[in-house]
Amino acid sequence: GVGADNIYLRISANGYLYFGWGRDGSGINECSLGGVLGTNYWWGVYIGHKGQRYSSANATSDNLADAFDIYLMRINDAGTAWEIKIGTKTDGSGNRSIESNWTQTGYRMDRATLGQLSIGGRGSNRSFHGKVAAFMTTTLKTDESMPTTTEVETMITDPMKWLQDYKVGNSYRQCNSGSNTNNFQIGNTNSSWSTQVWLMGDGSNDNYSNMIRNRVNPSDQNYTKLNLISMVSNDIETVNINGLT
Repeated sequence: GVGADNIYLRISANGYLYFGWGRDGSGINECSLGGVLGTNYWWGVYIGHKGQRYSSANATSDNLADAFDIYLMRINDAGTAWEIKIGTKTDGSGNRSIESNWTQTGYRMDRATLGQLSIGGRGSNRSFHGKVAAFMTTTLKTDESMPTTTEVETMITDPMKWLQDYKVGNSYRQCNSGSNTNNFQIGNTNSSWSTQVWLMGDGSNDNYSNMIRNRVNPSDQNYTKLNLISMVSNDIETVNINGLT
C-alpha cells in the first residue's frame, strides 16, 4: 500500500503486462512487457535481477534496462512447443528489459527489502483474475553470468528438471549471504530458503489443508510453505497445459 515499496507484475485494465518497482504515492519504475496477452494462452514470465539498487537520480531507462533480464514464453501457434516470445531487442534474444520499454523511471529502489511475497494478489485488493499454475524464485550466485535462455526455458517449462540439472549438487548463494555455499540439496533447510518452487497442487504434500509446499523441502511447514489466504478448497483446480512436462 501507500508508504511501502512493491516489486510486482501487474496486468492493466486493457490487458497489458507490466513489471514495476517503486512506492505508491512516491513513484514507480515500470517496464512494459508487450501488448495485450491473449487469454487463450498460458504464459510464462521470467524476471532476473542483477542486484543493482539505484537512487532516484540513477534509475534511468538505460540503467534499469541493464539491471534486469525479462522474458515471456508461451506455446507456439502450432501448439507443439513452448518458446521465448521475441521482443523488440535487435539481437533477437527476446529480452523485454530494453530502454524503450521502461515507460516510467526516476524513482529510488535502494531501500531495504522487507515484507511479504504474494502470488495472485496484493493484500485485500488488486487481485489477479486468472489462474497461476506455478511460481518459483531463487537467488543468483555472486560474480557469475546471468542464467542463459536455455536455463530460463527449463525454469519455466519444467521446474523439477531445472532443480536437478542446475541446482542439486552445485554451489548456490544462501538468501542472507553475499558469498556462495557448496552442495545444494533437496530437503536441506538452507537450500529451501534460497529457492522456492511451488507447483500449485502438483506436489505430493500439496492440498488445501497442507497448503502449497516448496518442492525443495516439501516437509517444511514453517518457513517456505505457500499459504492460501482468502481461498477455498476448490480454488485448487486441475488444469492441462500443452507442451509442458
